[in-house]
Amino acid sequence: MFSKYQPPVVEKTGTGGGINLFCAGSHPDSPEIVNASRPMKTSEKRECHRNGINEFKEIKIGYDGIILAHSVKSPPFDLTLEQLFKALAMEVSINNKWVKNPYKKWSEISPHLPDQTIKIFGPPATSGTREAFDALVLKPRCRQEAMCQYIREDGAYIEMNENTTLIVEKLVNNLHAIGIMGFRLLDQNEEKLRSFPVDSIKPTLSNILSKTYPLSRALYVYFKTDNKDNFLATLQYLELFTSETLWNENGELARKGLIPPPKHEREKIQKWLKGMTP
Repeated sequence: MFSKYQPPVVEKTGTGGGINLFCAGSHPDSPEIVNASRPMKTSEKRECHRNGINEFKEIKIGYDGIILAHSVKSPPFDLTLEQLFKALAMEVSINNKWVKNPYKKWSEISPHLPDQTIKIFGPPATSGTREAFDALVLKPRCRQEAMCQYIREDGAYIEMNENTTLIVEKLVNNLHAIGIMGFRLLDQNEEKLRSFPVDSIKPTLSNILSKTYPLSRALYVYFKTDNKDNFLATLQYLELFTSETLWNENGELARKGLIPPPKHEREKIQKWLKGMTP
């Protein structure tokens, strides 16, 4: 299928890093396609345009839920977005003043929460999951450009790759810890982990797809359309990527962690891609 082209090069980056490479220019070493776990920012689109990339398209490829999980042996409790903000923000508001986060235990945030030390394993700053988490939890409750939009760095939050079994092992061995991860990692370890409702809403498939669950997010693919030499190969790849064999509810992408869009959304995108074929 790609016999006329050089073998594709696939690199693993965070969302921000991948978009930076994508927008760096149209030279042979810059990527034609980038996956993203959040929409491209206005500043990133401007950077693309500054570097001569004026023609690129966006596909909403599916959905994911950012899940809060702990061991099935841990006592269950619910969390609100506001409590999660108070547990993780570098600064919090106390008596109408923004101060360095003083909370060491959950019970200090609310007497209804356990008398346990706050310990949360979560993705690093380079991760799209982390960027999405920050956008959903921290920034809406913070002053613009203030320290409260950043996660605290005093040991309460421990960075870890959210898509590996290591975080599962950490939660199994630490009954007072919480992990931040994608929906499928939880789904694949349901005999070991339990999810938290957030604002009293459980992270079910239907709640994630409907965006009822507060930590739902869409996943995206961006691709360039101005490089005529590579455009056909790009379309062929995307048509394969969005074929029903890979993209439906029982396909390989779902087994790897994607929550596919509803069938009518998939069909609309498939038809649109076919219409772009030169």
